[in-house]
Amino acid sequence: MTDTTTEHNPLTPYQYPNPKEASPEIVIPNAIPEDERVWVPQAENVWFRPSV
Repeated sequence: MTDTTTEHNPLTPYQYPNPKEASPEIVIPNAIPEDERVWVPQAENVWFRPSV
C-alpha cells in the first residue's frame, strides 16, 4: 500500500531521529541549509559549502 499523503522527494535529507549508536560529532544537523548564499561555485554545475 502506498502512502499518498506525502510526496516522495529523493533530495529530502534524513528526517528521523539519529540512531543511539551515532556519535554527535559525525552527524551534521541541517546539512542542507535554507540560505543558498552559503554555497560557493567551483565549476559549472558544481557547488560546495565551506565548513566554516
